[in-house]
Amino acid sequence: MQALRNGHFGENDASCVMVYLAQAGGAKVNTDVIAGKQLKAWWYDPTTGQTHFIEETDDEGMYSP
Repeated sequence: MQALRNGHFGENDASCVMVYLAQAGGAKVNTDVIAGKQLKAWWYDPTTGQTHFIEETDDEGMYSP
């Protein structure tokens, strides 16, 4: 798993986080760095270039789709 985010190092000011999983499966993502109180989760399919909306949920500090 690889992850990156925008914002400043050491600050909880990110507006987005992108996580790459090389294989299908679950992941737990620490969302403490996100400044907002809501998360919008999307899945991107690199084989087709399509995005798929997963859900919108409250940011509780950890997210697992």
